[in-house]
Amino acid sequence: MQLHNLALSMLICEFKEGHTIIQENDKGDSLYIVIEGSVSCLKNGKEIRRLYTKDYFGETALLFEIKRSNTISANCYTTCYQISKQVLKEILGANFKDTLIVAICKEAFSKTTLFKNLIGDDYIFRIYSVFKLCFYNNNEIVMPRNHFEARKLIVVVQGNLLNVSKN
Repeated sequence: MQLHNLALSMLICEFKEGHTIIQENDKGDSLYIVIEGSVSCLKNGKEIRRLYTKDYFGETALLFEIKRSNTISANCYTTCYQISKQVLKEILGANFKDTLIVAICKEAFSKTTLFKNLIGDDYIFRIYSVFKLCFYNNNEIVMPRNHFEARKLIVVVQGNLLNVSKN
């Protein structure tokens, strides 16, 4: 029922080629799913990746209540679903962020060889229940050298990790 209500509440937005959909450093109160077309993700004016049909963007600022990290612009005529924070709260409840993070993790896990065959809703919820959400600044050490923990799984929601260990 929630999925049905969410589908009915999504707005369909159309963007012409070159239109800026999201501006870097703006406040984020919606996420978008590309229906047709493609968009460029720009950081400081430089393209860092492209998104296509079924890809989504805008979720990080919405989930973590931070400013938009990228500018997103349409590469061609592009259609997207737009889902606002208010709609998510009304349909999914006050814990909508947890629901979205679990869905994002499930999608990420399903794309990895290790987890592809293990994914099930019950399993994902068990994994998520022990997650610890951490925020790191640029160049901050996530795991110190010689501090390998065999029982630790790090899931990167946004950004990249760099292995700088030396043997």
